[in-house]
Amino acid sequence: MWWEAMNILQRTAFIIACAATLILIIQIIIMLVGGEVEADVSADATDISGATDVDLDLDVDGDGVPDGAASDGVSSGSASGAAHFGFRLLSLRSILAFLAVGGWVAYTVGYVLNWYVALPIALVAGFAAACLMAAAIIGIEKLQANGTVNPNTAISKSGTVYLVIPPKRSGKGKVSILVSERYKEYEAVTDSEESLPTGAAVTVIAHLGDNLLLVKKTK
Repeated sequence: MWWEAMNILQRTAFIIACAATLILIIQIIIMLVGGEVEADVSADATDISGATDVDLDLDVDGDGVPDGAASDGVSSGSASGAAHFGFRLLSLRSILAFLAVGGWVAYTVGYVLNWYVALPIALVAGFAAACLMAAAIIGIEKLQANGTVNPNTAISKSGTVYLVIPPKRSGKGKVSILVSERYKEYEAVTDSEESLPTGAAVTVIAHLGDNLLLVKKTK
């Protein structure tokens, strides 16, 4: 039989490859439909950057300039970039890519080569697939970041109240603003003495941070 004709490496690789491929397909569908790049337990890129950017204020050569300052622009950026790639390489999807591709290669090559030759080839192929997956995830992150609308561009724009805004900054409501030819929803507060009801026309005065806008009723 087909199953009995396989050696232990092929059987193990086949099971791992099938399971990893199925889960990877589900993960990719979730990523494309849900719009989120990473839903696993990998660290956030900004946290990695903060952890790797260490201030070195030592002036070893006595020239009055901290030795760490001269190299911060290069070493910090490259270190944070490498750390970001490293954590994406250890993410769930990258590991699944490693198991799926490595498993299928081990299963296929096992028909023509001994296990001690097929296994290293499968490991190399799986690692290459994991690297490609990590690079793809980073690329998608960059595309999503580039498509993000800066709330500061909403200043002076007109919009409509989507959720009632309480008076005198006593609570948050929501507004719909046309920014960069797209309607975006933001949380909003107002200094008005009266609450701004749903459907009221408003003008954005300022961006208060964290996607929170200060608005006033349009006269």
